[in-house]
Amino acid sequence: MTILAKKPQSLTDVPMHYCPGCGHGIVHRLMAESFDELGIGNRVIGVAPVGCGVFADDYFACDMV
Repeated sequence: MTILAKKPQSLTDVPMHYCPGCGHGIVHRLMAESFDELGIGNRVIGVAPVGCGVFADDYFACDMV
């Protein structure tokens, strides 16, 4: 079987708790894929927003403030 997609290295193994219709999980994955493609995953510093996005520090494998 051929693997078509895998979890980006910039994401942790913690299951996301966002609502099913929410776009936060999709955006997090796209951001993590971009970090990996650009090779900047180990140099990223994130800022958690207000609201449900405040839990981003649980999902990204980078420093968060």
